[in-house]
Amino acid sequence: MTSRLLEARRHVAEDAERERERPGRRRNEMAATSSALSPSLRVQTAWVLQWITSTENLTEAKQPSVCAIYEAGVTWVQIRDLHASHAELVRAARVLKQCATHASKRTGERKLAIVNINHQVDERARERMRLFADAEALGCMDGLHLPERFIRDAQNLAITTEAHGKGGLLGCSVHSIDAAMDATRLGRFAYLQVGTMFPTQTHVGKEPEGVELMCRISSACPGMHLLGVGGILPENAQQVVAAGASGVAAIRSLDSPRKAQRLKSALSIKRS
Repeated sequence: MTSRLLEARRHVAEDAERERERPGRRRNEMAATSSALSPSLRVQTAWVLQWITSTENLTEAKQPSVCAIYEAGVTWVQIRDLHASHAELVRAARVLKQCATHASKRTGERKLAIVNINHQVDERARERMRLFADAEALGCMDGLHLPERFIRDAQNLAITTEAHGKGGLLGCSVHSIDAAMDATRLGRFAYLQVGTMFPTQTHVGKEPEGVELMCRISSACPGMHLLGVGGILPENAQQVVAAGASGVAAIRSLDSPRKAQRLKSALSIKRS
């Protein structure tokens, strides 16, 4: 084989490798950003799978199922329950944290337990944030997730700054490029949950912002850790990460070990 042909093949291989590593470089940048925001927590460089669930799925009786979901490939679990009391959220968070710790030891991967403080009444949501910002509550979870409407709220930002100072991972939902840029400028959030990607049963009749929004946000907010949410399925998850996301969040597509493994496998194809 001639040296010219060998040289040509080498260039082709290098180009292919650069293409494969493009998402990886973005994820590494995001990992560095989130580590700077929260030194005690390092966001993983693999695709993030975040299961969103309610307190009713996080009881002691259901611990084996939750552990199995973590071990099947879910990396983060977010408790989202608009109607639960603070006591119910804390109980669920403690169960979830135990599952995350157990699965972390078994898999060698960092598994996170996150609490969404959203509530239909803003004052109740603020109360949740204050309660979960204390040191005792932080011991039963790894982070807080905020609704988009709290990004520009000075009162809430003061509370999130306190929680951040105690080592809690902070994330928030965004549904527009303006909200994403505002959240990024604050420098307090380790990740943004971007939605909605596709039509979803959670918001029946809502016109999804679409994968195009993920493309725009990933370009406008380089280095920010992004998770796509809304109608995520194994058949469409690759579109989301191809648009710049470092993972996906879902309710129904991750609510069993079998589903979690299937979604993880779909993203593994993209990584290879």
